[in-house]
Amino acid sequence: MKKILLITLIVMLVPAALAGTIRKIKFPGLRTFSSSELEAFLGISRGDSLDFNNLSRRLRAMEDSLVANDYLLAHVDSIRLDTLHRDRVDLSIYVNLGALARVREVHWQGDSLSVSPRVARTARIRSGSIFRWASLRWDIAAILEDLGDRGLPFARVTILDVAPQMRQVPEVDVTLRIQKGPTAKVNLLRFEGNRLTKLRVLERETRLRLGSLYSEASARRARHYLQKLSYISSVEMPDIVFDEQGQTGLFFKVIEAPSTRIDLVAGYLPGRTEGERGTLTGLVDLSLLNLMGTGRRALVHWDRPNRTVQTIRLEYEEPWVAKQPVALMAGFEQRIEDTLYVERQISGRATATLTETVQLWARGRLQELIPDSASRELLGIPSTRTQGLDVGFLWDTRDWPANPRAGAMFSTFAGVGWRKSEGTTAETRCRYKHNLAGLDAEVAVELFPRWIVDMAFHGKMLESDEPEILLPDLFRLGGARSLRGYREEQFLGSRIGWTNLELRYWLGRSSRFFGFVDGGAFFRERLEGEHRVVLQDLKLGTGVGVRIETGVGVWGVDYALGEDDRPLSGKIHLSLQSEF
Repeated sequence: MKKILLITLIVMLVPAALAGTIRKIKFPGLRTFSSSELEAFLGISRGDSLDFNNLSRRLRAMEDSLVANDYLLAHVDSIRLDTLHRDRVDLSIYVNLGALARVREVHWQGDSLSVSPRVARTARIRSGSIFRWASLRWDIAAILEDLGDRGLPFARVTILDVAPQMRQVPEVDVTLRIQKGPTAKVNLLRFEGNRLTKLRVLERETRLRLGSLYSEASARRARHYLQKLSYISSVEMPDIVFDEQGQTGLFFKVIEAPSTRIDLVAGYLPGRTEGERGTLTGLVDLSLLNLMGTGRRALVHWDRPNRTVQTIRLEYEEPWVAKQPVALMAGFEQRIEDTLYVERQISGRATATLTETVQLWARGRLQELIPDSASRELLGIPSTRTQGLDVGFLWDTRDWPANPRAGAMFSTFAGVGWRKSEGTTAETRCRYKHNLAGLDAEVAVELFPRWIVDMAFHGKMLESDEPEILLPDLFRLGGARSLRGYREEQFLGSRIGWTNLELRYWLGRSSRFFGFVDGGAFFRERLEGEHRVVLQDLKLGTGVGVRIETGVGVWGVDYALGEDDRPLSGKIHLSLQSEF
């Protein structure tokens, strides 16, 4: 400060004739900061008029900025003015940064005993460490987070003093005051923005127990649980509120998503030969995501992957059975393969949500295969009944599963089935065992702002002690939702796997433009007389696509080419996902 006063006095004695426009500002010998940074600290730029009355104030501001950038002993030694012709001036400022100070002692006053030993051990500002303001802010945030997680959200940490000590090695003493404030409990839950969803549904989805000690971690988890609901669009971090009796609680602002969703997919497949007409394919998904505001779900699905096959599936899900985070689902599915056979499945599934990112599920299923008489005799497809049990695991950290910018997903399952096959005679009736497994994984990484690489991997496997795995049991590969560039369900295999690699330009929460490369492989064995023939291959597909959110829903267009396709003979897939 004394040096600044001396510089001010000297400047006041400079003749007024030296005043003029600043041509250049120099900081001789200073390399730690760039010239533009130092000019920003000073608040004076080249081309400004030199104001002697303002200069001493700007020099003090510059010293304060250097202190705020960890140089606690920084000061201005001197300045020099070089007057040029036409009233132009070069300003040279000599700055002594000094050395970075080390922490000598840290004094915690007030409610310091309320800080947990774990936070104290991990503090960045400690005796012997280099003092940095960022480290001090990190320590204060860690203290407040720790106290908040232990029911003290009103705690405060005040910096009382940061006192440099003028020694041979610069040192600093830091003094903090900790005030823990009153203890808070979650005695009430309030919501705003839920026009359809019932209050009790949102309360149970938070997983918060009334009367429990407030915790910032549990508040964040509650927000995440609500955000994961398909009928909730967004949730703000909850605020702490008080009622008329002075009890504390949490206040959530939510925005509901439309509770009814319709997915429409249409495809056009060119003819296999030059004279063959193309085929229209289609899919309709009607999802009721929040029946009567209770969180119950229902699904009606119809699918026609090609001209000979159509599938219908019905599902109903009841959440929070016995007041536990367990959902029960019942489903029915029927697949009609032209006049060859009818396949039906009845299933029941239980899903337990363990954390905001982890689920476990188990499913029981009963399948029935009813062949046509011609298929029974000519193709050797028998009538079968299969009972099965599957268990699975899901881990999902994606920020928005339909169009993620970041996060990962991993899902896997394994199952076993027992089949009774009824032949034409009593001697051909047999029992068999099936083992099946699968996995799905996805990773989204934002390489540059809005440019995202999304990688997905999928695989399924079926093993059986039957002489040959029946045609209806084989997995199907190809089409808009697996291997693009090929016909829907073009390839069959007892083992299939495919990967989707997309480079996306993120346009919004539901919108993107992307190019993709898909790879798929299949494997199956078939009996031809007494010989076992292996069928396997690896296929690649490439293309581009777009998803655009409009007033009526999210429109999608994919154009994909298989390995043998010409540029104008690719597969086109149109889709519309509408919500209301």
